[in-house]
Amino acid sequence: MERRVIMICIDGMAGYYLHDSQCKMPNLHKLLQSGVHSKNVTTSYPSSTWIANTSIVTGVHADKHGVLGNWVVDRHTKQVKQFFGDRDFNKEDVVKVPTIYDVAHDNQLNTAALCWPVTRGAEKLDWNIPEFYEQELFEEWVDEGFWNELKQAGLPVEQYGIWSKDHARGPMQDWLTTEIGKHLLKNHQPEVLLMHYLTADSFQHDYGVQTPEAYWALEYIDRMIGDLIQTLEEQSLLEETHILLVSDHGFSKVDQVFAPNVLFKQKGWLNEAEPEKSDVIAVSNGGSGYIYILNETKKETLREEVKEALQSYGCVEHVYEADAFESLHLPQEEENRFTPDFVCEVSAPYFVYYGSEGEDVLSDHPYRGMHGFLPAKEDLKALFIGAGPQFKPNQEIESMSTVDIAPTIARLLGLDMKNTDGRVLEEGLKQESFL
Repeated sequence: MERRVIMICIDGMAGYYLHDSQCKMPNLHKLLQSGVHSKNVTTSYPSSTWIANTSIVTGVHADKHGVLGNWVVDRHTKQVKQFFGDRDFNKEDVVKVPTIYDVAHDNQLNTAALCWPVTRGAEKLDWNIPEFYEQELFEEWVDEGFWNELKQAGLPVEQYGIWSKDHARGPMQDWLTTEIGKHLLKNHQPEVLLMHYLTADSFQHDYGVQTPEAYWALEYIDRMIGDLIQTLEEQSLLEETHILLVSDHGFSKVDQVFAPNVLFKQKGWLNEAEPEKSDVIAVSNGGSGYIYILNETKKETLREEVKEALQSYGCVEHVYEADAFESLHLPQEEENRFTPDFVCEVSAPYFVYYGSEGEDVLSDHPYRGMHGFLPAKEDLKALFIGAGPQFKPNQEIESMSTVDIAPTIARLLGLDMKNTDGRVLEEGLKQESFL
């Protein structure tokens, strides 16, 4: 029997949706009943997409894999940088440990990823469309032969950029990702296929959690999953395929922001015109903010002043310093050039806003949903469903972590991932295995 895994990440689908009677996802529930599931999946901190999806494929936390969030400051250049949108970094330069697709490729399995974060320039993906938001990045980084093959198949890949960037057209992006996934299954049959759907995340940011728009997005994605399952059936691949539905984080209700860079501007610490010349600067990772003290000569004085200034706001729940980073699975400054001096955690309905415009440190915001908060919070719990020949039927896993997913996939493929933080989900697997 062939070894095959399809992993689909439904961005932002919280565990609480699994048993929400208003969330009509028949294809998901069919997989749930035929396999194992958990509504209590602890994700990485901060609970944001680029760090979480990297933990999912590596089986380790950020202190080991090196991707610290969607937004960071590079201490070498003092510039704000983005993992978000794969704009600034190649996968091989920033991910410090092997991914599940690296291990699979090294064992002669064909690998593919569609819109999976932190895959730009990934050397061991045979077919790869990273998660970009600019069409020029798609044109530059996607293999020319694969790109032309998709065009010849009649797929409108020239629209990927605008459909990715515009939330209202996000369903079109997820449709295109699905159609490319179906094309791969029909024409190349990769043994490892990673896919990432964005609409549910976008709509929850815009409209809030458990809203008609959020339910519509999840039900739409469920139809895309059904299309993929139908393709597997048509290609006689379903019985030998493990299908994993995962999410990277949950969601909390928000409507207000805490803007630390406005505070830093008022204190004279932020240089708006030349941010790299600032004494202090913050970047947002949703419900948390990374705070960097860039003025080394004043660092010790600034450390106490910045901490005091942040803690003067009631919405600031925690200000974590380096001695707490190990418990958050974040590296020390000497281990990673993106490590902040502080991590500032706020409480919903607030989230951290990066901008420095205006004079209001606290203000209303049109967003109605956000993540990035501590992953132990119930709203932030993600989900996991695994169905296929090696999974036990209709079994619930009480609790697990996103870092358990990669070593479990390795077991399904008859492989071994070494030195992971996560575990193989033995309780959800049948005794017979490929090993």
